[in-house]
Amino acid sequence: MFHKLMYKIIGADRAEYGPVSAEQIRQWLTEGRADSQTKVRGEGSEEWKPLAEVPEFAAAFPSSGPWTCSKCGERIEKQFDSCWRCSTPRRSPTAAAPSLTPPLASETKAAWRVEYEMFQGTWVTWEGLFTQAASFAAEIGRERLIGISHSADRGDGVVAVWYWTQGPASARSGPKSAM
Repeated sequence: MFHKLMYKIIGADRAEYGPVSAEQIRQWLTEGRADSQTKVRGEGSEEWKPLAEVPEFAAAFPSSGPWTCSKCGERIEKQFDSCWRCSTPRRSPTAAAPSLTPPLASETKAAWRVEYEMFQGTWVTWEGLFTQAASFAAEIGRERLIGISHSADRGDGVVAVWYWTQGPASARSGPKSAM
């Protein structure tokens, strides 16, 4: 008789679950209840590893480029499987899927608001400022971009990128200086 390897995982609530089969873990991945960073250990092992590092599950995680969060629109680098701003997993969980963890207070829906990023410099050409602004605009994604504006301020060129965002207002340390 063939013996299936069983696993234990650590949920987002830091509780241990299992033993469960590989099929059950794949189902949880599909439902968004587990992700590439979910810690797992095989039966008989003492070592906890992220799911993405276990050969049996590694193929479930795309190695594509940056992605945009479906909930808040934040642009996320490819190595992350959940949004840093709202914790939404890269794959949308099934709407009716139960969760291993209770909802967090931080998961309440935040209103959209307008924010900006400024680029300025005395010794930088307009082309240099617009290149920096265009690079930032590409990072946040066209779906969030409102526009790019420019003006001169006491001899400095100033370019602002206006965009949509959710969540609390960011604490600004001032404009980006291009010197």
